Amino acid sequence: MGYQIHLQFAEGEAFVNLGAGDIGGIDVGKEKNNLFIKPKQEKVGTNLTVLTNLRHYHFEYTALHKAPDPQEEDVIYSLRFTYPQEEAKLAAIELEKVRTEERLRQADAERPKGIWRTGNCGSPLSAL
Repeated sequence: MGYQIHLQFAEGEAFVNLGAGDIGGIDVGKEKNNLFIKPKQEKVGTNLTVLTNLRHYHFEYTALHKAPDPQEEDVIYSLRFTYPQEEAKLAAIELEKVRTEERLRQADAERPKGIWRTGNCGSPLSAL
């Protein structure tokens, strides 16, 4: 007790629900794409199923009566999930938006100026 674990999901991914064999042994908090799990008892051991709007995650969760010592054992206080293929896809989409905006600006800059319509609605355009 006295410590928690932090799970950070990908941008745009949000916590939906949690299933656990011993749900009473843990406390859960959430904020956007972050999930915080904290033991409520001195000793907790359970499986966890974390559901997000995009994925399902499965963990084995164990908390002991004392805070872990990083000098003596492997300790995980935070997990961050990244998906390089999705990040590359989003970057490509953003790059295409930038390129399209630049092409539109360029086309606008190259568009002829000084063309005026004169006369009644049915008359042809005349350039000045």
